[in-house]
Amino acid sequence: MNFDFSDIINHIDEDIKITEQQSVDMVAKTTLDATAALKLKTAVDTGEARGGWEPTVPTKFGESGFVENNVSHIVDLNNGHSKQSPENFVETTVQQFNEGAA
Repeated sequence: MNFDFSDIINHIDEDIKITEQQSVDMVAKTTLDATAALKLKTAVDTGEARGGWEPTVPTKFGESGFVENNVSHIVDLNNGHSKQSPENFVETTVQQFNEGAA
């Protein structure tokens, strides 16, 4: 009995490209979801810190997503300076997304 797997072999490059794009899409979505979660957990006085979250989504396979906030007092807020946000809310949020990826 013989089986012909040539169809699989002929389409493997296409399948790899699809899988790589799905990976890029998943990392991009996770990056944007994490950004939204961080914004919701950031204390609001003037809105500057909440508005300071900026995502960088991957554009090709193998790239990571990043979220950053360059507002000067974001570290103070993360250290518990405001009663509106729990201490270490950034680390807690990132950990939740990392656990969801496992």
